[in-house]
Amino acid sequence: MTLLETFRDSEALRVLALPDKIRGIAEITLLGMGLTFLALILVWAAVRVLSRFFGGKPLEEERTPLPTRPAPEEDIGARVAAIAAALAVCREDPVEKVRVRKITRGPAPPSPWTGIRQLGDP
Repeated sequence: MTLLETFRDSEALRVLALPDKIRGIAEITLLGMGLTFLALILVWAAVRVLSRFFGGKPLEEERTPLPTRPAPEEDIGARVAAIAAALAVCREDPVEKVRVRKITRGPAPPSPWTGIRQLGDP
């Protein structure tokens, strides 16, 4: 009975010495990684062969520059009206009572990654 066959039987596995168990674990790991790597090579080869038959033109030739368009003129009046309407709805006041004097951009929202860093601190 080989070492890999011994791993199937739980009773025989309990009798094995630690070095034999470690060697069996290494064999199983290498076998699994080897099969996975072989499968990836086969998939890569299949994609390569199929791209030669059905690939068409290379990607470099398909790229066309996107047409550039000028930046739209900012309509600050529309932004002020939208902000005033939103404030009026939040305060439940008529829009005529809301006056927007100054519009400033607030601080950027914190990144989700900053919370992860804070969780690790004691």
